[in-house]
Amino acid sequence: MIEAYLDYCRRCPEPLPLHVAGRVSDEAYRQQIDSLLATSAQGGNVHLLGECLDIGQRMRGALAVIVPSPAEAFGRCMPEAMWHGTLVVCRDAAGSHEQLENGLRLTHHEIALRYQTGDQLTEHLLRLTLRPQPDDDAMRQRAQQTVAKLYSSEANADAVMQLYTAIMGPNQ
Repeated sequence: MIEAYLDYCRRCPEPLPLHVAGRVSDEAYRQQIDSLLATSAQGGNVHLLGECLDIGQRMRGALAVIVPSPAEAFGRCMPEAMWHGTLVVCRDAAGSHEQLENGLRLTHHEIALRYQTGDQLTEHLLRLTLRPQPDDDAMRQRAQQTVAKLYSSEANADAVMQLYTAIMGPNQ
């Protein structure tokens, strides 16, 4: 994600800053990120925030939330951003892929911008900044509707009851 963002900065006349929320638990990986940012002229546009208590507010104020994990099982980040009405750009892999497919099945349209390579991520960032699309608002709405349908408290309670019924049998 950082490399794609730095490429975006080189290609965009007025790049937007990147705010990265969350803790990096792998110290060697954190040092690699810090080194990459220190040697890049655009590194000052990246703000490593650490853990944030105001993540919902930050998501609502963002142009987009990027979910770069190549092996996300089911991170709460993506549906949380969608719930807040924020456009999501995510790697089309693992649990993120499953959630994108759920949205496509429910709405018959994409609910986020998918990517598989760093170059594709860079292109999405450039498009969002330089060429916003009329369908972006509709995508946000579809994503929010998908999350409300699949991940609301009511939907969660229904899923738990279905699981208990399947385990215990319908007559219990």
